[in-house]
Amino acid sequence: MGYGSLGDVSYRTYLHGRPIEQVMNHALGQYSTSWAVFTLSRPTVWMFGWLS
Repeated sequence: MGYGSLGDVSYRTYLHGRPIEQVMNHALGQYSTSWAVFTLSRPTVWMFGWLS
């Protein structure tokens, strides 16, 4: 994966971000705060962006 494909990862991360945040929000239930969702979803979003 070279520098030319970095934009692709960025766009795929953008596409996966909102749905993954919604899943995390639902999974956390009553413990859902904006910081908790952000902290838990970022690594997952980056992993999905890189793998797709």
